[in-house]
Amino acid sequence: MKTVDYQDWKREIARRQRRILAVESKFQGRAPGRRPRDPEKEKLLARLDKARFERYLKSGKIVILGPRRWKWRIDFRTP
Repeated sequence: MKTVDYQDWKREIARRQRRILAVESKFQGRAPGRRPRDPEKEKLLARLDKARFERYLKSGKIVILGPRRWKWRIDFRTP
């Protein structure tokens, strides 16, 4: 079994974190994929998502088990 010196391991982790932070702080502007969505598109996507959830409830693909619990039946086949 490989033995690990805890102090060396802690120093290595700290060194990696410093490198990651240095790389992340170099970027200027927004990160890719972080552009805010169009409000109309956001409303449309929310409406489509709600309709899909309701459709899955009616078909039995999603079963509500409690106030914060539900089950997604992956064995459910649709024709």
